[in-house]
Amino acid sequence: MVRHSGARTCAVRLSRRSGQARLEIRDDGAGAPEPTAEGAGLRGLRERVEARGGSFEAGPASAGQGFRLLVSLPGA
Repeated sequence: MVRHSGARTCAVRLSRRSGQARLEIRDDGAGAPEPTAEGAGLRGLRERVEARGGSFEAGPASAGQGFRLLVSLPGA
């Protein structure tokens, strides 16, 4: 986040619901074009999450401001 976004703030939210662990990270930086081009870091994270049966979303946050990463993993 610090390297790529130019963000001033970042919010990290970790929760557990219905047997799923959920991690959401949002920042107020430059955002990313749609669709988001995944570099090695995001691609590697996606591969590890999906290998564990989880879901992965990364892209522009709401209203085109900032960036949002959402990871959910089963069994929590």
